[in-house]
Formats: sequence, structure tokens, C-alpha cells
Amino acid sequence: MSETTPLEFRRGTSRDRSFVRKISAEVFSRFGPYERMLPPLIEDPTVATWIIARNGEPIGFTMWSRLTPADPVAELTAIAVSPREQARGVGGLLLEKVEGEVRRAVPPIVRLRLTVADDNCPARRLFERSGFDYLDEELGLYYGGQVSLGMIKELKNGSI
Repeated sequence: MSETTPLEFRRGTSRDRSFVRKISAEVFSRFGPYERMLPPLIEDPTVATWIIARNGEPIGFTMWSRLTPADPVAELTAIAVSPREQARGVGGLLLEKVEGEVRRAVPPIVRLRLTVADDNCPARRLFERSGFDYLDEELGLYYGGQVSLGMIKELKNGSI
């Protein structure tokens, strides 16, 4: 596959469960059983799932939600890219997609937060470059034993 092939976004649906399961097993297995935890969220109406594809083939996904419909804080639940597509800007495109949706949310969202494993340096760099700041406290441990770091991005006047 050529890196110059256009990428397309589409909403995740129940037919994407096996893709989300597969990619979650590939990229999240050291953190815990995300291949079991994430696929059911595709059908949760409170979770927005986006799939990014090249030539119609899914290569990554992202999920985000609010705890309640009026919550001014959104949670980035997951962002994952197929290992063969990593380090090519796909993660940044997925994060931009989430931020665009969050920016248009009604009622407004004023913060986007996430957790990241302390040893997940590529993800930490992506979030740092995108303007996320670390929270002061650690948020516990992942199932795999990694320290869970909280990050947050303050949104001002409906912009990111």
C-alpha cells in the first residue's frame, strides 16, 4: 500500500468489531484485555467511534465519549493504529478527527482528557505535540502493570 493513497474516515459500526478486536490485540495487549473491552463500545450510543481506512481497508480507529450528555469534559477512550501504519501520521489524523468533533459538540466541551501508559512514548509524544498537559497525579495502573498518566487539553472558546 502506498502512503500517498488517500485516507478516508467513517463512523464505526457493529461490522467493525472484529477489526477493533484485532488491532486492540496487536497494540494494546501489553496493557490489558482491550481486545475484549473495546469492541462492544462500538455499539454504545454514548461512544463515538471513527475508523480510518486506506483503499477501503481499516488501518486505525478512535473512540471518545462524555460521561453524561451535558458533561463539559470529553474522554478519549482509545486511539489505535495498525502496526504497519504507525509512524506515518495516522494517529495524528485520528486525534484531529476527535478534536474536530469535540469542537463542534453541543453542549460545548471545554476539556479533552485521556490516559496513557508511562512507557508508551510514541503516544505520549503525539499527545504532547497536540497540546495535552499532564495531570499532577498518577491514575493507578493498567492491567499490565504500567503507570496510568492522565493528560488534559483545555479548549478555549470552542477551539482546540
